Amino acid sequence: QRALGPAGARAAADPAGAPAGLVLALQRGVVRTNCVDCQDRTNVVQAAVADWVLERQLRAAGVLQPHETLDLHLPFSAQRRYVWADH
Repeated sequence: QRALGPAGARAAADPAGAPAGLVLALQRGVVRTNCVDCQDRTNVVQAAVADWVLERQLRAAGVLQPHETLDLHLPFSAQRRYVWADH
């Protein structure tokens, strides 16, 4: 369960034993993609941003080590690409 904290920060009720109301992250910006003439280029940019965010989230969760990337985990990386392309 999540609640909004100060300045719109997301606070977790109990992620892995954290105290209630602890602010885990603050949003500092927005990424906007737009392409007037070609949807494919927009999707490439969005996929690259999604990969970057997913790697950061997996590192923060302790799933990936600081030196690891999604591409080092070929079965997962391939499945993620298929899901992204199909949905």
